[in-house]
Amino acid sequence: FFSTKMEEEPSKVLHMRNVTPEVSQADLQGLCSSFGKVENVLILRDKNQALVQMDSIASASQVMTFFSGGQAEVAGRRIYIKFSRHQQLSGKAGTPISQGSILLVSMSNPSYDIRSVLQITAELLYQVFAPYGQVLKIVVIQKDTVENRKQALIQYDKHETAEQAKTYLQGQNVYVGTTVYFSLDIQYSNLDDLTVKQNTPTSMVFSPQPQAPAVAQPNMQQFGQPAGAQQLDPQQQLQMQQMQMQQMQQMQQMQQMQQMQ
Repeated sequence: FFSTKMEEEPSKVLHMRNVTPEVSQADLQGLCSSFGKVENVLILRDKNQALVQMDSIASASQVMTFFSGGQAEVAGRRIYIKFSRHQQLSGKAGTPISQGSILLVSMSNPSYDIRSVLQITAELLYQVFAPYGQVLKIVVIQKDTVENRKQALIQYDKHETAEQAKTYLQGQNVYVGTTVYFSLDIQYSNLDDLTVKQNTPTSMVFSPQPQAPAVAQPNMQQFGQPAGAQQLDPQQQLQMQQMQMQQMQQMQQMQQMQQMQ
């Protein structure tokens, strides 16, 4: 008897399907971290797919062995797992994505479409990301591939500053004025450099800062109220204020830990 199904070649990169917007990067890391170190997670939001790179083929094989049916429950969703055809997630120049300096940032709000209430500009994103390191370039992606989601590319001067920004800002809410906010979903881009032909509201090259600014958490007071912003009801405003307080407390704790080091 011969099987018509080709056996998958083992790889340290896992391919996952049915990764809907409810499934976060942290969810996928939590799913696989018990079997080894998760080196990188690349979520393809427009395709509802993800690639998770483990530290070795052995670790990835343990994931596949545990989920022997190739299925797992994550955030209330059933996702399908198999070995990827990729042996490593690399940028166009061959550099591992997890060592890059360009972040792919997705911005969304579960309550409303942020594209209809807020204009995302390079300058706005600079205010959010510059406190964590030297930002060189920002490009706001004009083609919307996913409903109720805006994306941008943030290029830092080096991997270490990009990693710091990703660590602090992943999953955080950024408030604009007092009524509008968006959540950040951050991963590494496979690009090695951003091309900005001229500065526009959606693409900019930024001059180096003479001194690296201190890490500070974005808050409602940092950003102005956009024209025509949607007004949220009192309950939504209260929820945002509570989330903001939690944000500020977390940031204060992280700053205290930095000072102790």
